[in-house]
Amino acid sequence: MNSQDASAYYNRGTVYSKEGDVDAALRDYDKAIDLNPEYADAYYNRGVAYREKGDVDAALQDFNKAIALNPKSAEAYTNRGIAYHTKGDVDAAIRDFNKAIALNPEYASAYYNRGIAYHTKGDVDAALRDYNKAITLDPEYAEAYTNRGAVCGNQGDVDAALRDFNKAIALNPEYVEVYYSRGIAYHTKGDVDAALRDYDKAITLDPEYAEVYTNRGTVYGNQGDVDAALQDFNKAIALNPEYAEAYYKRGIAYHTKGDVDAALQDFNEAIALNPEYAEVYTNRGVAYCEKGDVDAALQDFNKAIDLNPKNAETYYNRGVAYDTKGDLDKAIKDYDKVIDLNSQDASAYYNRGFAYHKKGDVDPALRDYDKVYCHRKFRPLSNIRLCY
Repeated sequence: MNSQDASAYYNRGTVYSKEGDVDAALRDYDKAIDLNPEYADAYYNRGVAYREKGDVDAALQDFNKAIALNPKSAEAYTNRGIAYHTKGDVDAAIRDFNKAIALNPEYASAYYNRGIAYHTKGDVDAALRDYNKAITLDPEYAEAYTNRGAVCGNQGDVDAALRDFNKAIALNPEYVEVYYSRGIAYHTKGDVDAALRDYDKAITLDPEYAEVYTNRGTVYGNQGDVDAALQDFNKAIALNPEYAEAYYKRGIAYHTKGDVDAALQDFNEAIALNPEYAEVYTNRGVAYCEKGDVDAALQDFNKAIDLNPKNAETYYNRGVAYDTKGDLDKAIKDYDKVIDLNSQDASAYYNRGFAYHKKGDVDPALRDYDKVYCHRKFRPLSNIRLCY
C-alpha cells in the first residue's frame, strides 16, 4: 500500500468535488480506497459524493465505514444523519445529529440539520432552537436563516421571516431557495410585485425549479392572467411530471377559463399522485357539481372532509350539493358548520336562510337574512366555490 499515492488521489478527488465533477471525484476516491482500505476520510468524501448523485444507499455504506474507522467524526455522523433523513428515517437521523453534537457541541451544521429533522417531525419549537443555535455558532449560515425564516412564516410572523430571508440573501445572493421562500412571504403579505420579482430571480438562478413556476403561476392566476399561469403550470409539469400541486393549480386555471373537462383531468391526476390532497377533492367536487353529477361531488366533498375537517369551503360546497338534491336538513347542518368555522361568511347565512325558507321555518330564515344584510357581501344560493 502506498499511503502517499492514496492521499494524492484523495486530494485530487476533493478538488473535483469542489469543481462539481462528482464522477471524476468518485473515481479518485475509489482509487484512494483501493490503495488504502482504511482511509476513513476517503470513505466519508465518497459518501458525500454518492449522496450528491442521489445514491443514498451507497452513501450510507460509506458513512458507516467512515464511522467504523473513525468513530469520533462528527461530520460523518452528520452526513449519515442527512442520508437517513433523505430516506425518510427521521428518528435515525436525529440520533446521528445528537451524536455529532455530543462529539462537537460547536458544530453548527449538526444543529442546522437536526432542526430540519425536527421540523419534518412537526416539532417546530425544537427546530427553531436548533436554527437559533446554528446561527449563534455561525452568524453567516445563510441556509439556517432561510429555514428559520420559513418556520416564522409558517407561524404567521411574516415580518420576521422576511428579515431572515433578507439576511440570507445578503450572505449569499445566489442562493435560489431563499428567493423562492421570500417570494412566498411577499405573496402572503399581498405584495405580489415583490413576490413575482423573487420568483423571477429564482427561475433565473435555476430554470429547472418546478415549484417556483407553480408559485409564480399561482400569482399570475390570482391577478387574472390565466394564460401566463397556464404556461408556468405547464412548465412545472414538464420539469416534474409527478408534481401533484402543479396539476391541481393547472386544474384551477382550466376551471377559471371554463374548461371543466380539462380541470377534471388535472384534478384526477393530482389525486392519483397524492390521494391525501384534500383541496383537490373539494375542487373536483365543484367540477362534478357543475357537470350535474351531484352524487360524485358529494363523494368528493365527504372525502375532503375526512382528510381536513376544518375547511369551511368544503362544508359550504357540500351544503350546496345537498341543497341541490333537496336534502335541506343536511344542507342546513353543513351551513351551520361553515358558520361555526367562519362566522363572517354571509353566503352561508344566506343559503341557510333560504333553506329554512324552503322548509317553511320563517323565523330562522329571517334571522339569517338579517345576518346577510349586516355582512353585505354574499354569494347567491348554489354558487359553489373553488378552494384555493
